Amino acid sequence: MYIFFIIGCLLVGVVQVGMIQISVKAAGYLIFSLLTPCICLSFQALLYFLFWLLSLYVWFTLGCKEKLVLFAPGIMCLTFILIGYSSYLTTLIRSNADPAVDMYNVDNPMSLVGYLGRDQYGDFPILYGQKFTAAPVDSKETYSYQKSNDKYIKVVRSYSYVYNKEDKMVFSAYVGCE
Repeated sequence: MYIFFIIGCLLVGVVQVGMIQISVKAAGYLIFSLLTPCICLSFQALLYFLFWLLSLYVWFTLGCKEKLVLFAPGIMCLTFILIGYSSYLTTLIRSNADPAVDMYNVDNPMSLVGYLGRDQYGDFPILYGQKFTAAPVDSKETYSYQKSNDKYIKVVRSYSYVYNKEDKMVFSAYVGCE
């Protein structure tokens, strides 16, 4: 029972972080780093182009059943996971409509990665982190990309503190003091 619990936790982590966040980040970097300088299209047109390429790839790989018969279940699993998580694209659509209340401004794939990673709630260590009484020794900037008129520019999204190794411990969120 414990082995299957650990395997299940690892699978959820792989799907949530590995497949969803990394696939959205890769799509954002592909669109805006590689395709934007080459193709003079709008951001939404490039996003549609990427979805068209992804669906074409899935259609061709599943069409070659005699060659890829061992990989077909994995490709189908990946396809259905991406279809299920495509509901997060509604946040992109809503934010592009520029509503009055738009807290995280998820109007591009780069900021969608921060939204999916729950960056707006801050970094609070649960398993391993600083003690309650620890003083920061330095700060580190976290960068993101913001949409301008015709390209993306690198901006500072947030700052995070750096602590000494002596001030860190296991289960620091629950201990508070020594």
